[in-house]
Amino acid sequence: MKDVALPQTGTPKSVLLELARRCESERPTYALDVAIWEAVEGVPAHVVGKPFKAGNPPRITHLPIPNYTRSRDAAATLAPEGWIVSDICQTYTEGREWHVALWKCGAVETQVYGDAKTEPAARVAAALKARAALTGEAQASNADTKSPHPDREAQ
Repeated sequence: MKDVALPQTGTPKSVLLELARRCESERPTYALDVAIWEAVEGVPAHVVGKPFKAGNPPRITHLPIPNYTRSRDAAATLAPEGWIVSDICQTYTEGREWHVALWKCGAVETQVYGDAKTEPAARVAAALKARAALTGEAQASNADTKSPHPDREAQ
């Protein structure tokens, strides 16, 4: 039997990191939640079905999308299994008021950070960076690993 290469599944690291960047720089919106849903779940936020009646437009069913960037509970569901919140605090740096760190212990310890205007958005940014770290494509950007806390950079 001949070996067959299986298609690559999952969201590319660059997409996850771009969504994390958007969480850190944009205000929370439904559109951002939809983009996160589609990247994480791998399915579109709406499903196009057959029309109810011939000649009518197709039915579009919108799936219930969690408020990832606006709800702490929804944001917490994005953290990969085995990752824990190691630091969460409100900062007083301009533009980024919440800092969240996720940590994974193992053969190689990994820590990622999310900094955003709201706590849920910071949690989502950190969770997306943790998911990106699991893809193993490229190293995290310097901003992700340089300083564990924005207020401690000068130390």
